[in-house]
Amino acid sequence: MKTLKKICFSLLIIGILTGCSDSRKAYDIDLVQELSAVTLKASDMLTNMQYIPLETTDTALISYVKEVISTKDYFLVRDEHLYMFDKQGKFLHKISNKGQGPGEYNQLVDCDVDDKYIYLFDNMRSQILVYSFDNKYLKSIKAPRGATYTLKSPAGFICYKDPLIRGEYGKPVAELILLDETGEQQKVLHYRTVNMKSFSPFIHEPKFKVYGDKIYYYPPLQDTIFSIDENGVIPEFIINRGQYAVNPEDVDDLAKYRDALANGVVIYDFAIHNNRLFLYYGNKKKPFMVMYDLSTKELKQVDKFENDLDDIGFSLGYLAEIKDNRIINPISTVYFFDKEENKNKIPKSIKNLQEDDNPILRILDLK
Repeated sequence: MKTLKKICFSLLIIGILTGCSDSRKAYDIDLVQELSAVTLKASDMLTNMQYIPLETTDTALISYVKEVISTKDYFLVRDEHLYMFDKQGKFLHKISNKGQGPGEYNQLVDCDVDDKYIYLFDNMRSQILVYSFDNKYLKSIKAPRGATYTLKSPAGFICYKDPLIRGEYGKPVAELILLDETGEQQKVLHYRTVNMKSFSPFIHEPKFKVYGDKIYYYPPLQDTIFSIDENGVIPEFIINRGQYAVNPEDVDDLAKYRDALANGVVIYDFAIHNNRLFLYYGNKKKPFMVMYDLSTKELKQVDKFENDLDDIGFSLGYLAEIKDNRIINPISTVYFFDKEENKNKIPKSIKNLQEDDNPILRILDLK
């Protein structure tokens, strides 16, 4: 899951004092209406752009980047392993390794940090491995069996158990579970009922984001983006897809789901920045993005992103990866070598770049 840090305790304290969830009305977003189109320019959104090459060594050979976590002093880059770099891209060390021993993981599917520790989640062995930033293994915390993702919050660990693989169809099952620092279950934060019996749960992952003092949560294939406190989930955005909805209750196998995608749309990701919600969605034919103004409640279609700061390709989907007021965009070095004209796009600050080098991090600071 995405990095969760600097979350204010005030939301948790308010929940404890009131003993109930927030009752305010959620925002309604209608994707069916006819929308005016806008073009976003990089120069209108960004204050700074820099490129940081990740050092390539025999022990740091990164394949496909699944996640980048930025802290005050480090970049943590996850593929099948987790690698630590300093802010200049110098490789420091690899956190743990695959195996069955203490401090090792069988399948690393998620990681998170707070101000003191690094947390690795091994879903095959249902455990959270706790490491210091200087690569010392400290302890393991048992996670609920069947959990597929976990994240760290001030209240403890929030574990996600995908109801699509639980085998308990037609009745509510625990989807979000709050654990304390020792791994003891404190409460179930969210129940969900699923009626499908043969659907693959690994097509779309749940999304967890932190903006301000809120943790936002989007369950796969749903039409609601929630916020989370220690009492449960609170609807924040209700999304109307109308005739384009792919109802997971009606699509009971993978073949039907693929057919539904020909005409329907699936929500892939979201981001919140500068009082605007960016919603990234699409179907088999085309991806889309809309921009919703939380103040005016105006919804617009983002039909183009114009990168007028450099000539390196940029996808609208990256806008959905906003964290801490910046976008960290990994660029494979293959991009600069697959076409002859792309070699001229290698940033001047990067010297002696090779095709098999580790990826470059493009850091985009937002206004």
